[in-house]
Amino acid sequence: HGGAAPILIERHAERHGGAAIIRDDNVALTTFATIAIGSVSSAIAGLWSLRAGGRGGILPGSAVAAETALLVSFACCLLAPAYQSMNPAGFLVYLLVWGWAVVADSAQFSSLCAAYACPNLVGTALTLTTCVGFSVTIVSIQMVGALLERGWDPGHALALLAVGPFVGLGWSYKEWPLHAVVCPAAKDDSHDDMPQ
Repeated sequence: HGGAAPILIERHAERHGGAAIIRDDNVALTTFATIAIGSVSSAIAGLWSLRAGGRGGILPGSAVAAETALLVSFACCLLAPAYQSMNPAGFLVYLLVWGWAVVADSAQFSSLCAAYACPNLVGTALTLTTCVGFSVTIVSIQMVGALLERGWDPGHALALLAVGPFVGLGWSYKEWPLHAVVCPAAKDDSHDDMPQ
């Protein structure tokens, strides 16, 4: 969402009369914070993944961290059309949470890819998934940019990005059902042999 963040922030500042937290003159700083927080989230998600699989390693911790980030990112996409109704403090928190979540899953999926790929194909698998990830990002940025040029509200344009985390959750949840960490008894026996 980084490409549309400045426009989203500018529109919000205009609507709320340059309220104290996000004013017209600090759109760049707010945009930077929204994007930069991803570096922190990657590190913390990595640390969390070491403990996030539940007792006894019900699921790989990276799967839990990645799916949680996707869930949060999906929710943020769906909330995007409501950005104008958020007060400045709430909007800032929303931006930072989304900036946090949208980056946190990437390294965790790379970790899963490295753990589950055939040992002699790990490099190829990581290269392929990285290329796919960047390709999806480029297409998304171009799509949102085109919609903004056609006069779409940035909140509505960003809501369309919900397709990404929705599909990601659908595919990963089949292999690593997140609810198994909360409800261990519901764990499918087919996941008993997963590497930790």
